[in-house]
Amino acid sequence: MYASDSETAHQSDSGTQTPHISPTGKPVPSGTRDYAAQRKWEHYQVQRGIERYRRTLVTQKQDGTPVARNLGEVTHGQRIASDLIGPMVEAVKAQKEGYVGKLADPNSKRINDAAGIWGCLDEETIAACAVLTALANPVEAGWTAVRRTCAARLRHEIEYQQWAIREREAEKARKETGEDGINMFKLMLKRNKGDVDKRVFDKWAKKTTTLVKAEWTHEQAIHIGSAVMTLFVETNGWFEVKEMREEGQKFPRLVFGMTETALNLAASMREHCELQRPFLAPMIAEPVDYVVPVQPEVA
Repeated sequence: MYASDSETAHQSDSGTQTPHISPTGKPVPSGTRDYAAQRKWEHYQVQRGIERYRRTLVTQKQDGTPVARNLGEVTHGQRIASDLIGPMVEAVKAQKEGYVGKLADPNSKRINDAAGIWGCLDEETIAACAVLTALANPVEAGWTAVRRTCAARLRHEIEYQQWAIREREAEKARKETGEDGINMFKLMLKRNKGDVDKRVFDKWAKKTTTLVKAEWTHEQAIHIGSAVMTLFVETNGWFEVKEMREEGQKFPRLVFGMTETALNLAASMREHCELQRPFLAPMIAEPVDYVVPVQPEVA
């Protein structure tokens, strides 16, 4: 599910800048050899393609208010995610192996509470939660808020997967006793065509008795989020945690976000995506539907 956390503000990659492109009017060719009009037409189509891509960066709330999508929801952000997910999966695998080894070692006196997350979820899910949290907070986000957001995603995943198991067990028990009932988890997936986010999950969670909410204290959430997000920062050069002192503040605060190099690269990738999204194939005239010519009758 990789649920999002409602406690986090919806952020975007607004920190990246795109150069302004002067508007080009729609050219009107004077013939098939009007090369000047053809060049203008190509610029016109590229401009329309850029505008089309930029429209995908914005969505609307239920009340119609426009809101920018976060970096993980747009094409160039998904390309960044593909570079981040692999190293994070491998790092989580190593953490899981170390956790299992400590559990099996009779000499282990104490295991950090936060380490338990490595045994609760598979490495792909943990890595995805970390990557989605990072892409939703690309520029100078508070480190505490980022850790809590990651912990919330992980908690939702645990609840989601445990609910699926409990519904499956309840369905099996009903078959053995001949009792009527519905697998609410399967029904949720069917009704939403497999597209389940936090909003959908919370709505269906109120309709079932088999879902058990995971209760974490603030300290537990911070420790778990810190374990995962610190590991994430260590596995790539895209994100960093640094101190920032704002004017009037006595002490600096820790912020999470993309490095300066990564922000510039993200801006470049966005521009590349814009230019790779032509509205129509460049040509001197707009395409029209093909009409099969009438063949003359043969005597």
